[in-house]
Amino acid sequence: LYGYFRFGYSEFNRFLMDRIIEFQRWIGNCTRDAKKNLDLNETDICYVLAVEMVKQLLIKLNCKKPQ
Repeated sequence: LYGYFRFGYSEFNRFLMDRIIEFQRWIGNCTRDAKKNLDLNETDICYVLAVEMVKQLLIKLNCKKPQ
């Protein structure tokens, strides 16, 4: 909501959608590569990294104007 009021709906929404698409692409590639290697530990690492990426995204949304 902070970003919504500060940057205006359309600009913020576009920024957020771009990040979500980027994130979905990344998690898809990461899990596909892990399955190809049949390495469950690698899949777990993907999800740990994914959670970390979401945390970082939330921090950025609260602190920076979208580029």
